[in-house]
Amino acid sequence: MKKQKSVILVLFVIFTLACSFSLPKTDPTAVPPSPEPNPTTAPPPSEAPPTLSPALPTPPAVRMVSIHANSNISLAVDDQGRVWQWGSYHLGPNNSPCKGGDACLLTPALVPNLTDVVAVSAGFTHRMALKSDGSLWGWGQNERYQLGLGYGDKTYHEEPIQVPGMTDVAAVSAGGNFTLALKKDGSVWAWGGDSAGQLGNGKDSYTPDYPLYQENPAPVVNLGEVTAVDTGWHHGMVLRSDGTVWTWGFNQLGELGWGTADTEQHPEPQPVPGLTDVTSVSAGFTNSLVQKQDGSVWAWGGNLGGQLYPSKPGDAQPYPNPMPLDAFADAVQVDACSMQLAALKADGSVWLVGFGEIDMQGGVQLRQTPLKDMVAISCAEDHLLALDRFGVVWAWGNNNVGQLGRGSMEASPDPQPVLFP
Repeated sequence: MKKQKSVILVLFVIFTLACSFSLPKTDPTAVPPSPEPNPTTAPPPSEAPPTLSPALPTPPAVRMVSIHANSNISLAVDDQGRVWQWGSYHLGPNNSPCKGGDACLLTPALVPNLTDVVAVSAGFTHRMALKSDGSLWGWGQNERYQLGLGYGDKTYHEEPIQVPGMTDVAAVSAGGNFTLALKKDGSVWAWGGDSAGQLGNGKDSYTPDYPLYQENPAPVVNLGEVTAVDTGWHHGMVLRSDGTVWTWGFNQLGELGWGTADTEQHPEPQPVPGLTDVTSVSAGFTNSLVQKQDGSVWAWGGNLGGQLYPSKPGDAQPYPNPMPLDAFADAVQVDACSMQLAALKADGSVWLVGFGEIDMQGGVQLRQTPLKDMVAISCAEDHLLALDRFGVVWAWGNNNVGQLGRGSMEASPDPQPVLFP
């Protein structure tokens, strides 16, 4: 009996020791730990974007795929083809600036009755949208026929309305109070105000009975086949298929790049001398920018913010000849603000040069913003938008009418995420 008890005791000890060295039990209801992230692998689109200061809110339900800013308005297109707008209508139905009332959109709001949009462009007082079917739609002010709706319609349009006769459109650009559209056949069409020859139709104030506006779209003269189009405040700019750049319109600060500056009207497009192998163009408030096939960036026009010559801020002298911007040599996109120039570089970083209200820095030298992973930028007079690879829109600069989309009118020198619903 004792021997039997001893055997039982030994077996019990062995069993106890075996259990103490066995693997722990697994709780079937427990959530397995997340794997360590691979720093060399790009996060999927559904992953939360990187956090900047202040903390980023919950990622938006829809991703933004396109942005545009001009004057005091901001626009974005989401991945469902809808358009969002925020900021000021600038001149509302009563021709009164937004001062914090109903005309100010402090956070993004959907533009009604507009779908299947692939690109947008904001002008001074009007907005344009290009649909996937090649049709063109506009809304906002129309006192100079900048919506292209025909003679007699100077009505402010709260909701988008289709531009009659404009089909097979490939790109659109809204300027100060005029619009340029590029068709798929390479032709460029213009309409709206024409006080400086910005419609490029060969007419000016000396043309008998010309009212200095054009109510219906009409072709721009002498251009040939065009592949890209952009508008400044009162000048037009296109890239032809042969890699040359053509400009027309206002030239007080040499923004046409013709080697001279004057206050005359220039209603006929002319080539910018010496520029070849150009791949992209950007027209700003008083500047013009191009990027060449070798990656170099060239600029001309005004220098009030030291954007062309950082050593000469406040310089009222025009610079009418294209000059290389070595600091932007590795940029993938460049854009002209009012007194600053912006560049998006291949590593996703955003850079600024010149003095202005965007980052409110006293200096004018080239400087890097804290943003990373950006894929597009759009520069207005004194605020800047950037789109990151997660579809989040960032904004900074002046915010007097809510153009930063942060729910207030407080300016920010640092990029902040736009607060979409």
